[in-house]
This record gives sequence, structure tokens and C-alpha cells, in this order.
Amino acid sequence: MSAVRRQQDYITAIVSRFKDVPYLTWDLINEPSFDKPAHLWVTRANGDRFESQRWNEYLTKAHGTNDAVANAWNMTTLPSPMPVPDEPDFAPGSVYRGGHPLSAHDFYRFAQQQFVDWARTMRQTIRATGSKQLVTVGQDEGGGTDRLNTSYWVDAVDFTTNHSWWLNDALLWDSLVAKQPGKPLLIQETGLQNDFQIDDTWRRSPDNQAYTLERKCALALATSAGVIDWLWNVNAYMTEDVEVTIGVVRPDYTEKAEAAVMRGLAKFANTNRDAFRAPEQPTVAIILAQDLQFSPMNPAAVAAQQKAVRVLHNYLHIPAFAIAENQLTHLGQPKLAILPSPHVLDETAWKQLLAYVSQGGTLLITGSFDRDPYWRYTERLKGLGVDAQVLPLNFRQGAMLIDGKSIPVSFDQQAFVDELRFADQSGWKELAIGKGKLLIASYPVEMSEGNDATAEVYAAALRRAGVESPYEARQLSVGVLARPTVFENAVLYLFMSESGRDEPIDVRDKITGAEIKFTLPEQRAALVLLNKKDGRVIAKYGY
Repeated sequence: MSAVRRQQDYITAIVSRFKDVPYLTWDLINEPSFDKPAHLWVTRANGDRFESQRWNEYLTKAHGTNDAVANAWNMTTLPSPMPVPDEPDFAPGSVYRGGHPLSAHDFYRFAQQQFVDWARTMRQTIRATGSKQLVTVGQDEGGGTDRLNTSYWVDAVDFTTNHSWWLNDALLWDSLVAKQPGKPLLIQETGLQNDFQIDDTWRRSPDNQAYTLERKCALALATSAGVIDWLWNVNAYMTEDVEVTIGVVRPDYTEKAEAAVMRGLAKFANTNRDAFRAPEQPTVAIILAQDLQFSPMNPAAVAAQQKAVRVLHNYLHIPAFAIAENQLTHLGQPKLAILPSPHVLDETAWKQLLAYVSQGGTLLITGSFDRDPYWRYTERLKGLGVDAQVLPLNFRQGAMLIDGKSIPVSFDQQAFVDELRFADQSGWKELAIGKGKLLIASYPVEMSEGNDATAEVYAAALRRAGVESPYEARQLSVGVLARPTVFENAVLYLFMSESGRDEPIDVRDKITGAEIKFTLPEQRAALVLLNKKDGRVIAKYGY
């Protein structure tokens, strides 16, 4: 508490002086992780007595008694006070060495709550000065993986952010998971760090660096409120090799190829700023299974989310939005909601999903969801009238029968993964619940090898939900992302290449009837803005 009071004094002194300055925002902390700096950019216990006290208060509130905590963690007894998880507990394999990986779930939740309380306190401190300036937290892509997550502290900020740096093969997922219901998203900090070969030479040429930045910024314009490049001038005094080259203008004032990219995208955005109003929400939702994500199986959960995003967009040409499990009150009624490979599921979230289906939604769940967040069995399947078992997935090859077609599914990683074994061996169930449909695939297909099985399962769900692609893909490689955003008076198409060769593009927009045909150079991005009424090209970037 003493540290927090001193932080409040510090913030008050600064904000009071600048509270009336226009175009000024307050970023509470940059890229936060729990127990920083003891464990930088990870969620781990610090181990001091103050944390221990808060930890035990949290467990008492969440579970009630030590015996209840022991039951949740599958232990016979627990000491008092209850210890924080050790480093090995954050890996599922710790169970082989006497560890307690189930305790990690509680610690992840504890860390989120502690940061939420801090962020709210700092926001209130800023508002107490009379400042009405916007407040945010500058989080990087780690916020979508295993660190402090935007979906928890969203109510303490005025807009959300993402710093897209390292996950260059998951840029769309990176933006979708940072966007929260009812709040703008700003790609607040992006750019290019040094990317090395094993022999300490650079991996990227100057042109390739520019093209990577182009993809990041074009994607930001198509999925968020905008983008800020970090930074314009190289800091020649930077002592870290990875970051010393970050910037568009070198210390001798010569410009990198990135400068032309930034000027071109800035001109496109500024010239057409009035067109980017009232964006429509996509009709497909990807639900982020946070109970698995905030557990020792975090890497598998995140990989499942990323595959869901890629398969829908690149393989099936369906734009989607992502929504976290703890934000399901804001789900609305999309035509289709997909819960990818959840394995474990909180009861509150389950009831919210059933309510969505009962009101007319179509929900696809891939793999088992019949355990709670502590891996205790529930009776959800039985309650649905489904005769099935939850079994460890101890084999490599399986198959599901959907619409008379046998869909092979192959798993190269099987440890800690479950399957649903239906009594009739079908691998696929369709249940009518209220006005809607619940679709269940027996395998967690997002955890399987390749993308084909996931694409087949998703395609079946899309047919049942009556969802079609908003464009006709006459010629479009799976290595190219094509994603339209529908605005009040315009349609913006993003084309982003992850291909190693130039790719011909030929699509027809179904809303306007416009045809877009060109060749997209490898690893580049392009934007096309269409008039919503007549399909006329208002503006374009990149070709």
C-alpha cells in the first residue's frame, strides 16, 4: 500500500500540471507483467510476504476454506498460509515431479485481479485531478498469451492497445484478441527490431523490414483505430543490440525504406478518414477459452486460437471477431460462435453459451468441455442427453463422420489432450437447444496436425449457421489474407501476403458487386476502399 500511495502522489503531481493539455493521453504502464521486475514479461510469483497475504486472501474469497482449495488442486491437505505456485507448477509436466499445476490457474486469475485493482486506482487518481484525458495501458502481444490480459482491465481504460513486435506469423490474431467490446483498439506501438540469424547476421534486408512494417500497419488500419510506429528517429544511444536499429530515420538523417511505407499509408488513412465510420461487427465469433489459456496448457490454448483465426480467414474466407470468455455478456447474437479446443470450462461461461444458443445462435465446440477449470468432471454432456466419455487422447490418427464424409484427424502431440468418445462413434453431434443449435466435434481439431481437419469442421458449422463469405474468391492463395471491413458508406478490403511469391488476386465483393483484380507482390500488403453504393474504387494503396 505504501508503494501505491507513492505512485498516486507521483501521478497526481504530473497530471495536475498537464490536465488541461489537449491531445494528451495517459499510459499507466508499458507492457506490464506480474511481479515486475522480479520476473520480467512472465506471470510468476514474487514470493514476498505482501504477495503471500494477498494470495491467501484471494484464495479464501475464491474457494472459502483450505480444504476447498486442496480439493480444487487435487491435494489431500494444504499448509496455512497456502504457498504460491513454484516455477515448475506453470508447466503441466510438473505433475510427474510432485508439482501442482492446477494451482497455476488460480495464480493467473489472482495476478489479473491484482492488476485490475491497481489500474482502477491509478485511473481514479488521474480523474481526481480533474483530467478528462484518455487513459490506457500499453500492452504488447504477451497480453494475448499468458500475461496481464486486456479483457480483465478493459473497464479501467478508455481504449485498448497492442504492441505488435515478435508474432509476425499471427498478426491478425494479435489484433483481434486485443480488441474488447465497446472500446477502441489502437496499435499503439509497432515496428521492427533486429532479427538475427544464428551466426549473428541480420535475417531481414531493408526492403523486407519495410514490407513487414507495411503488413503490420495496413492490418492495423483495417482492424483498429489506427497505428503508431515506434519510432521515427533511431536512438543511436540505445545499448541493446535488438533495439538499437528501431526507427525510420537513421542518425545521419537518411531514411529507411520504411519511411515511404509510412507516408503512403498515412496519406491513404488521412485522405479517406471520413469513410472509416460505423464499422460492422462480423457475424462469426471466436470465443477465447480462457480457462485453458490461463493454465499450464497456455501454449496449446493460444495455438488453438491462432489456428481458428487463420483457418476462418485464409482458408474459408470468413471474417470473424474474437471475444474472451470473461466478456461473454457482450457476445450478442452472431450467426456462429466457435469455442476452439476448450478442454475445461467455467460453469458461468457454460450457462452464458447455452443462453446464446437458446436465443437462436449456433455454437460449435471442438473437443471436450466436460471438465471444470480444475479438471474435475461435470455432467454437462449427460445434461444434454449425449452419451459420451471424456478420454485421454492417446493415439495419433482419428476420424469424424460429417455429412457422409470421413474427415481424418492426426495428432502429433497427445500429452494432456482429451477427446470425446461418443457411444455411436460418430465424432459429430448436432443438438437443438431452444431456438438454436449446438454442434460438437469429438476432437480438439485446432490441436491437430495441419489445417485441413479444422477447415472441414468449420465449413460444416458455417453451412448450418447459414454463413457465407462476403466475397467470391475466384483466385486467392491461402497465403494471402483477404479481409473486408464494412463501414457506413464504404467497404475496406485488406490484402496481406504471407506468401514467398507474387500472388494473383481476383475477388468479387458480394455487397457492392465490385471486382478486385491485381497481383500482390510477395510479403506485401494492399488496401482497397470501395463505395458501398456502387462499388466504385474510392482509393487504393499498394498496387
